[in-house]
Amino acid sequence: MKAFLTGATGFIGGHVARMLRERGDEVVALVRSPRKAAALTELGCELVEGDLSDDETKFRAHEVAEDRVAKGAPIVIVQPGAVYGPGDHSEIGTMIDQARSGKLKAKMFPETGFVFGHVEDIAGGILLAHDRGEVGQRYILAGEKGTMGQLVDRVSALSGRKPPAVTLPAALMKLSAPFGSLVGPLLGFPPNLRELIRSSDGVTCWASDDKARRELGFAPRDLETGLRQTLGASG
Repeated sequence: MKAFLTGATGFIGGHVARMLRERGDEVVALVRSPRKAAALTELGCELVEGDLSDDETKFRAHEVAEDRVAKGAPIVIVQPGAVYGPGDHSEIGTMIDQARSGKLKAKMFPETGFVFGHVEDIAGGILLAHDRGEVGQRYILAGEKGTMGQLVDRVSALSGRKPPAVTLPAALMKLSAPFGSLVGPLLGFPPNLRELIRSSDGVTCWASDDKARRELGFAPRDLETGLRQTLGASG
């Protein structure tokens, strides 16, 4: 099979590209800068230079996909949960790394809820949706439910660290946002506090991946196992 892949230089997309190549598929990857896509070249992917960022947020892309489904296009939609794993540079990845190293001085938005999925499970789920998904259907790819506070506690325990005893009030976080690049490193937080606040304040992203498990055979690892593997890979 020949696959055209966008986002192949990203966290999830890189794993999807690798899995496609490992099973023998040809991969044509759209990249903004071929010079920065050496890993894809090493995998044997064909690179096409291009940029989708000017026109397309993820939400808008979802709307466009659903509109085309209604018109008969052979599209299957996947919706990942909160992705984590080795090499993750997102806010969640930074939290895990800071809790692992003992640099996290206070918890942020501990009640914020997500459904956590290991990156390899999510990438594998995307291939399952491609191979087995029903056209026009949507599949949530996730894993285990948990809060940010629970995530920090579990990472700290697995790393032999004490979790932060202090929770930074949301109001103080918002006041500190303009100084995120200065405040963040001092407290072990990501420097982009505005993005973290926007995605976490008052947010609970609960969802069920039962449909993907039932119809696709999606079988993600539990959070304990995924965190152990992530921390082990991080050294």
